Amino acid sequence: MNIGQLILLPLTGFIIASSGFRSAFVVLGLIMLVIVVPIVLIVVKNNPTDVNQMPDGDSTSLFTAATSVSLSEALRSREFWIATLGFATCGFILYLVTMHLPNFAVDLGYILLRQITILVFAKLLGWQSERIYQFDWIKV
Repeated sequence: MNIGQLILLPLTGFIIASSGFRSAFVVLGLIMLVIVVPIVLIVVKNNPTDVNQMPDGDSTSLFTAATSVSLSEALRSREFWIATLGFATCGFILYLVTMHLPNFAVDLGYILLRQITILVFAKLLGWQSERIYQFDWIKV
């Protein structure tokens, strides 16, 4: 996902600047259909036993298959709504800035390419901060 942001944000900004947002949607949709969907269908394994592992990589744990529930049961469960709210909030917060910051910067008079470069630089700094955070002496 992070590599995709580093590649697709500049590409999207370029397409929006040169052809408009509708063309950018079409190009991004085609990229998803032609590249991402086949890779996911081929590479992603949905079950730990597909790669000879138990959940969390533990080969000695006892594993019971997940039970399925009906849609109406899921809609009545507290866990479903907490997970849905968490995913929606996380996605909204993460992508609100990513989607609107370039156009906001252009409205303020900045060049779109410069703003995309700043977003890419911020992403790289984020990767470095994750590496630094792994040291025990920094954790709070």
